[in-house]
Amino acid sequence: MQLEESGITLATIPSRTCRENIRFFLGRSLLLVIVTRGLIEMLIVVLIVGILAAVAAPVYFGYTKDAKMSEAKAIAGSIWSSMQGCAQAVPLTACAVSGSYTRAGLTVGGVTADGRWTSAIAGTTLTMNAANQMVASAPLMLEIDGTAADLTNLAIQFSWANATGLGSFQCSIAGPGGPYNPC
Repeated sequence: MQLEESGITLATIPSRTCRENIRFFLGRSLLLVIVTRGLIEMLIVVLIVGILAAVAAPVYFGYTKDAKMSEAKAIAGSIWSSMQGCAQAVPLTACAVSGSYTRAGLTVGGVTADGRWTSAIAGTTLTMNAANQMVASAPLMLEIDGTAADLTNLAIQFSWANATGLGSFQCSIAGPGGPYNPC
């Protein structure tokens, strides 16, 4: 194609056939469609991952809190088993919680080896007769408090009935002295 004015050629523009114009237009449109489709797919994936993260995070934190509480329950159970063993070995003799610490895997001061948990009540005693029945204990509770940075607001109370020796757990997520609920 030539641009002319008064018979003088000003510029020559190569002309395309209709087929070339269609290919050129479709090529650019197809590229735009591919890029746009890729961006949309990427946005959908990011959206789905965001929704999954929003739903999964609270569930995950609940599981980690439950695992930490289970750790404290295991420590209280170890102390309780050790106290029962002491009371059964020497019937009608008061066995102190503090005497059970080392048998339960705690230090003499009632702290776990890694320093994450502490037994808060050391004065508790347990007395059983030869038939493995509790005769007396005072107070009727063990408390395990979280002392590590990720456990500062967690506490477990383990209490038992004098007549049966059956125990129950109470958990607090507000720390020692906070409201305790069955767990």
